[in-house]
Amino acid sequence: MSAVGAVSAGAASSPNITRDECTSVGGQITSRPYVGYACTLPDGTTQPIT
Repeated sequence: MSAVGAVSAGAASSPNITRDECTSVGGQITSRPYVGYACTLPDGTTQPIT
């Protein structure tokens, strides 16, 4: 399994992702009003950032 697959699998089993995990898999950190920050992953999914 690639490093990207390992982090993506970990993100799927956990409701939140860290900024470092987000950027390490090529995700983009976005700001969401009233919610905080989220990570948009390359596969199109979004995870809340802890």
